[in-house]
Amino acid sequence: MTGAGALAPIARSWQNELVSTRAGRPYAGISQPERQARRRDLLLQAGLEVFGTTGYAASSVREICEVAELNRRYFYESFNTREDLLRAVYERIVTESRDSITDAIASADGVQEAIRAGLTAWWATVTSDPRKARIITLEIVGVSEAIETRRREVRHSFADFIAALATELAATERRQLRIDPLIVARALVAAIVDLVVDLTRGDTDSSTATMVETCLQLVSVAFDASFEPASTPGD
Repeated sequence: MTGAGALAPIARSWQNELVSTRAGRPYAGISQPERQARRRDLLLQAGLEVFGTTGYAASSVREICEVAELNRRYFYESFNTREDLLRAVYERIVTESRDSITDAIASADGVQEAIRAGLTAWWATVTSDPRKARIITLEIVGVSEAIETRRREVRHSFADFIAALATELAATERRQLRIDPLIVARALVAAIVDLVVDLTRGDTDSSTATMVETCLQLVSVAFDASFEPASTPGD
């Protein structure tokens, strides 16, 4: 089995770096950048609510500001357009998902356990809030060329991560990969995301545990098919 120490570098290298903040003139004990950051966070929360319930196409800056309880001028302090806010909300969900997966697999004992832990963490993050599931699977689709490019980048990033685990598993078991693990990983990511679409639309009533176990079996079968059969003594 591959220990946690071997998997941690793969997980940690996948995380985004934190963005540093700068200090500003304090007002009532709170600096200007801190006040702006608070307003931005309120807008992000409002965006999650509006885009995740009303939907992006039917939303408006006015509605978002009403939910955030902020003057409209503060919207344009942080964002130029609704699309900018949508992307920021999407990026926050993606980062949350990535961090939860990273934390879950960092202490996993072996690749198989890491896959299970990662899938469980991802499903828990996405399905715990229907608004998040709707945004990352439905509302983000087809908005603009820039958003589509970013959406595919994110999916490819998740696939790269899965492919890295497959490569680690191959090395651990001293088996050769016979098909491209990245192609397999991209197919798996597409299938898993589509299952979330079904869940969001109410096309399935399967539990999170069932979804995780099913996806785990799919990943395991796909990985196994990706390797040359293990050699036996005397071969």
